Amino acid sequence: MISLSNKKILLITLIGRNFNNNYGAVLQAFALQDFLLSNRFYVEILDYEPEIERASVFEKSLKVIREKGFGFFLLKIFQKIKVIGEEILLNSYNQVRNQKISAFKSSTILFTEKRYSGYDDLIRDSTELLKSFDIFLVGSDQVWNMWNGEKDLRAYLLGFVKNVKKISYASSVSSEIPETLANLYLKHLREFDYISVREEESAQELEKVLGYKPKVNIDPTLLLTKERWEVLAQPSNQLIEKPYVFVYDLYRSKDILPVVEKVSRKQGIKYVNYQPVFFLKKIRFPNLKFSYYTEGPREFLWLLKESSFVVTSSFHGVVFSIIFERPFYAILWDKKDRIKQNGRIIDLLEKLGLRGRAFTDPKEILKRGLDENIDWGRIREKLKELQEDSISWLLEALVGNLPSRAIKPKNNNVAIIGKQDCTGCFACYNICPVDAIEMALSDEGFYVPRVNETACTNCGLCLEVCPVVNPPSLDDRFSAPKVYVAWSLDDVTRINSSSGGIYPELARFV
Repeated sequence: MISLSNKKILLITLIGRNFNNNYGAVLQAFALQDFLLSNRFYVEILDYEPEIERASVFEKSLKVIREKGFGFFLLKIFQKIKVIGEEILLNSYNQVRNQKISAFKSSTILFTEKRYSGYDDLIRDSTELLKSFDIFLVGSDQVWNMWNGEKDLRAYLLGFVKNVKKISYASSVSSEIPETLANLYLKHLREFDYISVREEESAQELEKVLGYKPKVNIDPTLLLTKERWEVLAQPSNQLIEKPYVFVYDLYRSKDILPVVEKVSRKQGIKYVNYQPVFFLKKIRFPNLKFSYYTEGPREFLWLLKESSFVVTSSFHGVVFSIIFERPFYAILWDKKDRIKQNGRIIDLLEKLGLRGRAFTDPKEILKRGLDENIDWGRIREKLKELQEDSISWLLEALVGNLPSRAIKPKNNNVAIIGKQDCTGCFACYNICPVDAIEMALSDEGFYVPRVNETACTNCGLCLEVCPVVNPPSLDDRFSAPKVYVAWSLDDVTRINSSSGGIYPELARFV
């Protein structure tokens, strides 16, 4: 067994103590940490909560009216009023659910002692993180999805640390990388020693940016044995007699439930589902025993494990069906802007010879019935090969036995910026952790940075905060900024003032 007992790993993934209570996100993070701990590595998960920019109600309303029209806006308002009772009930469900998932995190996952809120917080504390950890590991899940936002994308691309071992395990892009962000991906990913992704589509997207195709590895949940997951599973307090169908309708619930209801009536079998069904809507689904929305990860695993069949629109619903050897159907996205999300399910099923289990139209279930004919012996053999390959890659990457792809710049500091471009903002001077930068007056009388190359560690933090290298991006509200020109009408004031006399004029009103 390979061991790096003297090395500390920081794992960056899509959860924090109080962030992201999705079953799949939590369980994949647990799985990767549990696997590393079982192989005698020391690992902590970064307690990171992204900065979520929330538009005001007014801004959202204007956007809907502008894009869809006023009639559509009124319709949405009417629909909102209709479901206000459901939202109140859902909020109470969320409180129970969040408490259970938080309790699971506290009992099973080792987070960093400090909580980080946003990318800037990581930048400020990067020196301490570099002192505390030897390897920075990112993955799995959709950590590199552009919809995370540019700042948080930088966090998951490990832009806050330099000159340290960086590894990606089974990270996912799950969307097309736009040309406007290609350089951002390249800038940070070229510093990674080893990169692996979760599905073929992500590998193809990154190949466009990197010029080479990263390794494709299985999701961390598949690194653990069926027996390990069975130990974690815990019976639900909500009881249901076997046999029953487990419906994980994370997406497309409105399309899936009516079909499952028809099948369940035909076959005389009950079912449980994820998305809550409120009030009179329950009348449409008499065979629905209960919704497990308020259950924790342990109960989620138990209910899936004990079911006789699974219908799911979730990738991790598919994964745990395979782990527990439950016959299943996977319902794919039908929306054009979500098609890329299907790649992770399709890629895994193709490798296991189960592609026929996934389709777009839930009504396909009515034609097929609950087909339980899966050769699990053959699936176990194929899965074992994928596991051995991924485990070998990860352990070898951690030890450093694979050829590194990282490109380490020699002069990774603001010395590369000419004085003609420098704004004299002092940002590099203020952030330098080793005081290797001083601000000195140029011949023209402007402050510019001078770098002591002997003291510089090439950490790159100065470049991260430099407004010339990383100009601040404007959101949609300021995509067309207004510029005003003004000067004093008083000739004496205008001639004697470097601002054209505008400041003295404004000062009259202060």
